[in-house]
Amino acid sequence: MKTGGTNTLHVHRKDCSHVQRGMRVDPETWRDLQWNPKYKGGYPVKLDIELTNTHATLERLTSMIAQQHSSVTGFAMSQQNGVDKVELTILVSDTKHLQKIINAIRTIDTVRLVSRHLESTPAMKPVDVEVDE
Repeated sequence: MKTGGTNTLHVHRKDCSHVQRGMRVDPETWRDLQWNPKYKGGYPVKLDIELTNTHATLERLTSMIAQQHSSVTGFAMSQQNGVDKVELTILVSDTKHLQKIINAIRTIDTVRLVSRHLESTPAMKPVDVEVDE
């Protein structure tokens, strides 16, 4: 997290290039954040999944996510260069829960690839969060 302005902070992933550069240049404006262990509502995370057989996989995919105590809150499907792609938004309790879900999805034989969806378009900006001081 980088503090900025008077009541604004920008949240970045720890492996973000902005964090690496910022910690070298201006380390006093950066702080570590962690998931709130008391929050039970779930954090939305997007996953990108490539499938070899969409019709046989969708039910197995959603069932596997439910078995891992998560919910699907968003869904988009496309086909690019003959490859079926699914973007799912799921709710996770923390990063360990997310990794457990990803590992479970990888066991489905018709899943070619699963990864966390990272926004990378130039129009994307860090999220500003208001902080009470």
